[in-house]
Amino acid sequence: MAMKRKERDSYVIPIDEMLIPVSKEVHHEYYRMGRRERYLEERDIKKGLLYYDAWDTAEMRGVDMFATPKSEDPAVITESKHMKESLCKEVGKLSSDEMKVLYFIYFNNLGKNSSQHEVARKMKISQPAVKKRHDKVIGKMRKLMKI
Repeated sequence: MAMKRKERDSYVIPIDEMLIPVSKEVHHEYYRMGRRERYLEERDIKKGLLYYDAWDTAEMRGVDMFATPKSEDPAVITESKHMKESLCKEVGKLSSDEMKVLYFIYFNNLGKNSSQHEVARKMKISQPAVKKRHDKVIGKMRKLMKI
């Protein structure tokens, strides 16, 4: 005979580093939505979808990297368009491990300015391994894009 799981007396969700008491329904919906968001992000990564804000740095927004050039020179506009298309195409050719490195560095709210120690903790590998893998993926992207 299967044992029945004991119901909890209270439910809380973290908001602004505080635990807020909520109903059972709100608690379950909160965590269901969080899991759905992670699932959608993972699916987008597997399909090679690229979000501009994932490339944000302290110096420049990612969208600015891919923005239409201010120049009206057709050669500059064509080159910019080609770079965007090439990046999206080549990111889709990366292995799942390589995509995982990019995901944790650029797509997982850690950002390029986060420490490699944070990324290593999330990926459950050493910090030197994070650096080595990141450098390898960036090198591969440069080679694929002929940069």
